[in-house]
Amino acid sequence: MMYLDMMICLPDDILTNVDGAGMAVSLEARVTMSNHRLVEFAWRVPTEYKCRNIKEKWLLRQVLYRYVP
Repeated sequence: MMYLDMMICLPDDILTNVDGAGMAVSLEARVTMSNHRLVEFAWRVPTEYKCRNIKEKWLLRQVLYRYVP
């Protein structure tokens, strides 16, 4: 699913919409997933850390609990 998202959904849908919305209001939008180091890290993380107990983004939530009330 990550591969399909990266190859189909991002370039043909999400990135196009973000770019269009940013240009409509003269805003420079930065897309996080264009950072190759972040993408490589996401591909290396085991699936059990990405989704646990039916909660998506489990690893991200655990990190944010330390910094966000």
